Amino acid sequence: MKRVVTRRDADGDRFERVDTPGTVVRFGPGFEVHEVWRMDAPPSDVVAGRDPESYAFEPTQGMVFRTVVIPPDEVVHASLQRGEKWGRNSPYRSTGEDYGLHATDTLDLVTVVSGCVDLRLPDGSQEHLEPGDVVVQQGAEHAWRNPGPDDLVLSVVMVGARHAGAPPAESDR
Repeated sequence: MKRVVTRRDADGDRFERVDTPGTVVRFGPGFEVHEVWRMDAPPSDVVAGRDPESYAFEPTQGMVFRTVVIPPDEVVHASLQRGEKWGRNSPYRSTGEDYGLHATDTLDLVTVVSGCVDLRLPDGSQEHLEPGDVVVQQGAEHAWRNPGPDDLVLSVVMVGARHAGAPPAESDR
């Protein structure tokens, strides 16, 4: 399992860490727990939460747990070239070098379920991810680039949070 940790701070967006989780506990043959990320302040109640009534791109507080399906880049590019609209909250509005780049005021915990993806930062650096790889996305501007040929499926937990000392997210500009 590859773990990728991105970060946005006063110095910009970067890959802070690309490694494997450092804490792995093995209980028996084939049973492993990989500690990917931990936060010191949990929700106040284990039954907190609800079935969402509508879609909002990012939570301003609290959290959202979702799956995301992203078609291959060639499908997205062809759709955009035909003039099809992808919505106000979609980072997929144009093609080119900044294709798909976006930032949020959230801490995102992402697992690649199926397909493959190139996680790209504004400076062009990227990490190739495959099923089972995980990302701790700490507000960095980023793009999910699906080289195909299959759809990409991500499991995502987004936790609303401000990033002290970081430049404002796109939604604040």
